[in-house]
Amino acid sequence: MINRKSSARNFETLRLTLASALLLWPLVASQGLLAQPLQYDQTMAQSRILEEQGEPAQAASLLENLLPDYPQDFLLRIRLAWLHFQAKSYPKAEEHYQEALALSPGNVDATLGLAWSRFYLGKRRDAQEGFALVLETVPDNPSARDGLAALEDVPRLTTGISATSLFYHDSPERKGALGAGLLANYLHPSKWSGALSYRFSHHEYKGSTGAPRGWGKRGFYQHEAMLNGGLERPAGNLLAHYGYVWNDSGALDRVHVAGISGKLISWGTTATEASLSSYEDQEVWRSRIAHSLPLGAGVSLTPGLAAQYGDDQFWYNAALAVAGHWQGLSLEGGFSYGEEYRPTYLDTSVVYNVAERMRWSAWGSIGVAFSRSLWLTALYEYRAFDTLGTRQSLPGGMHALVVMLAHKFFFDE
Repeated sequence: MINRKSSARNFETLRLTLASALLLWPLVASQGLLAQPLQYDQTMAQSRILEEQGEPAQAASLLENLLPDYPQDFLLRIRLAWLHFQAKSYPKAEEHYQEALALSPGNVDATLGLAWSRFYLGKRRDAQEGFALVLETVPDNPSARDGLAALEDVPRLTTGISATSLFYHDSPERKGALGAGLLANYLHPSKWSGALSYRFSHHEYKGSTGAPRGWGKRGFYQHEAMLNGGLERPAGNLLAHYGYVWNDSGALDRVHVAGISGKLISWGTTATEASLSSYEDQEVWRSRIAHSLPLGAGVSLTPGLAAQYGDDQFWYNAALAVAGHWQGLSLEGGFSYGEEYRPTYLDTSVVYNVAERMRWSAWGSIGVAFSRSLWLTALYEYRAFDTLGTRQSLPGGMHALVVMLAHKFFFDE
């Protein structure tokens, strides 16, 4: 049964509410309170039109009018930041990206935009921290990776010191060697680069067999000097190389090395090199090609092929390496199979001035970056070879350990 008194009271309440609304309408309209959502949408739409017309500064100026009414609007803040960034008003972009992060801490887009704004403001350390923070959340973020690469894209001088230890097994003459090296490399991105390296080592023999010719009582000292220089471009490089290897006693042949190397960056990196090693008794030619295939998550796979000619015959070698590069850490491991004879590696500035025929090798390395400028690398390698340089000789091998500490000096332009 309907309660007539209750219905009457409800109707009276509705009538009074409508009457009050009609009385207050002029005041509400004059203050623009009901028009704000409509004004917001219209202003946003107008800003997009101006942006499409290539007027990001005008679009940003238009949106600035909304800030007093929407100070806590994250989308408005990040939109303003982006428009100022496009207009190259980096101080304003930095300000709005900071405000956006205050409203939404940890937001990837705001963090990335702030890092790029600071990059263009010359705040390189802050920019690096921002890019690294994004990669911690999204390891494959291409913009953050491009940002870190751009931070490296300034003239820089790399200096390094290295220590080398070699140990031979099942060799009738060789026992081992200890050495030290120095490196200096200057790189001017998109223009040119040049490098110089020098290594000094002492090689010992096994005294039970008597000292080979020129080895002296305990061994001999060897010196290796390598230099290269050439063009650097975003799509790759082209370098010319020269090297000279000599020793104090005449225990081994002196070697002159000349060659060229190049890299082409296109869906990975293709590296190639060709060299001529001129010994006192013969010449050895070598060519190599390898391509690094990106697999994602900072991991790459690099197959390679090499061919040599010397001593009136050819030798062939195939290699496969897997590498991972992450923020502050790099790992690499690889394996090669096939005969090599007195090979020269232009990419690492190494000349194997030995008579043994190498049959296969395996290696692994780790690199740790303590900062943007300082890092440490350790490499272990094993090479199996025929001790007397013939297929009928007994197999032997060499263990090698190389540790290098390097420092970069950046010349920000």
